[in-house]
Amino acid sequence: MTEEEEITPEEFIKRAKMQVIEGNKKWINMLESNLKFIDEINPQDRLDYIFGVEVIVSSLMMSLQGWVKWLNFKNMRTFKLEDIKEIYEIMKELGKVWLQMDIHITNKKTMEIEKELGIEPTEESTKGKKPSKEPKSRIYVA
Repeated sequence: MTEEEEITPEEFIKRAKMQVIEGNKKWINMLESNLKFIDEINPQDRLDYIFGVEVIVSSLMMSLQGWVKWLNFKNMRTFKLEDIKEIYEIMKELGKVWLQMDIHITNKKTMEIEKELGIEPTEESTKGKKPSKEPKSRIYVA
């Protein structure tokens, strides 16, 4: 197209939507490739399992960053209410399972460190504490 050639607003919108379709298809292919790769991981030892966790977390992070972009660019404003409800319900369950796993593993590792230091691990030491007014440490050990 030359500089002198003008396109109608309708044609501009159609081209933009075609670009979105192309980008979405590439995104889906990349996610499917990640899923296939994750399915093919067959951990045999400690390092293999660590590698598997890294691949899974990296794939989740990439997907979440994509969702954040969608939210930040207000792309979801065009979604129908029923679609947003479906997304919310699925993400709610996934998010709860992920956070429960995070709490479980963090509690477990905290109690192991307490035991190593000779501190009697208790459920109270890792769960249900009221937030203190002291600044929280930024060190996270899992």
